[in-house]
Amino acid sequence: AILGQFAGTKEQQIVTASGSRLTIHRPDPQQARVTTVLSQDFFGIIRTLAAFRLAGSNKGMTLM
Repeated sequence: AILGQFAGTKEQQIVTASGSRLTIHRPDPQQARVTTVLSQDFFGIIRTLAAFRLAGSNKGMTLM
């Protein structure tokens, strides 16, 4: 799992990978829970995730 600002907004998202499924979660502090924003299946197995940000960008990127 990795943590970052992947949507370009100021809120944090959590990206998880399980087998061939990539899921983006958003923490909701008002309800004290984590909600799923997006879940996508891939053709292949995701072995590792890494977060990075290009210089001058306000959006995080994910490297699979």
